[in-house]
Amino acid sequence: MIKKLSKYFLVLAMFSLLPACAQLGQQEAQNIDAKNAITYIDHEKLANYYADQAKEMAAKVEEKKQLLSQYENHSNKYGRRGPDIASHAQANIRYYEQATNEAVKQAGFHQKIAADLRKRESAVNAEKPNQQEQQRIKSRINSGSSNNL
Repeated sequence: MIKKLSKYFLVLAMFSLLPACAQLGQQEAQNIDAKNAITYIDHEKLANYYADQAKEMAAKVEEKKQLLSQYENHSNKYGRRGPDIASHAQANIRYYEQATNEAVKQAGFHQKIAADLRKRESAVNAEKPNQQEQQRIKSRINSGSSNNL
């Protein structure tokens, strides 16, 4: 009896540790990156990532549409499960279309942020040369006045 009880506790302990060892999904890791994105380069990378995701999802939509047409054209091959398979394919198409739309939205959002940050950075960089030139002039004036003494 003690052996059976110890086996159950061992299995319970293993299953309780299993979620701790599980890796973050790619989407969760991407959300963490999105929260930490600061520069326009970070947002451009995210925009490219989401654009690639949208392309992949669009390809999956086309693949699922082809499968759906095969299911509908050859429904006699699938017997009773034919309508179930076709409705499952339609559900997959809806899911991938929604994922494509969401990825396109996210890509556009990050492209917009990257463009805004790039404008800000270029405006700041445009002001810096004038500030640097003014500092050079001040340093020349200060060094010239110290030489005259």
